[in-house]
Amino acid sequence: MPHFPDIAEADDELGRLFPGSEITHLLTVVSHDQLGVAIEALEAIRASGGGLDAFHLTRVGNKTEHRLRVTGLRPHQARLLSSRLAAAPEVEHASVEHQILRMNKAPA
Repeated sequence: MPHFPDIAEADDELGRLFPGSEITHLLTVVSHDQLGVAIEALEAIRASGGGLDAFHLTRVGNKTEHRLRVTGLRPHQARLLSSRLAAAPEVEHASVEHQILRMNKAPA
């Protein structure tokens, strides 16, 4: 019977597939509440063990789009974070995009 890796195992493979790269996650949260959702997102990132690299707020009509670049998490952790935020009553939509960034090597 073939072995199909679970999501956590597949996440571990990314490091081997892209050596010398860093994985970051672009978390997008759309809501009607600007400050409360921003605070909740920052607390959730900290609780998950991640770090914040960038944070942008954009007004789109009567909604706010929060875009957070998160570091220090595996892809499945970032997906759990997105799902956690999507479940908040004031959040209309939450999604995550994984980005693989090639790190520059120092000259020899």
